[in-house]
Amino acid sequence: MEKYSQLILLLVFLMAAVPGAAGAADQISVKKKSLEEIKQQLDEKKKELEKYREEEERISGEIAGLKKEEKANTGRRRELEDQL
Repeated sequence: MEKYSQLILLLVFLMAAVPGAAGAADQISVKKKSLEEIKQQLDEKKKELEKYREEEERISGEIAGLKKEEKANTGRRRELEDQL
């Protein structure tokens, strides 16, 4: 009789543990999906940041070119003023 009650107790314990394990697997699946979404968003933000960096480099190059042009124009203007 004692073995029978132990077997029933073990069976009840296993039946209770199985749904808990399934629930844990569902939670893990949800967290994994959430992490994958976050990773995708991070990758998109990295691409966006890289585009901004490229644009910053392009604008910096344009500014440097304009500064050189301004210096050249200033020099020419002085030469022309001196000629007058």
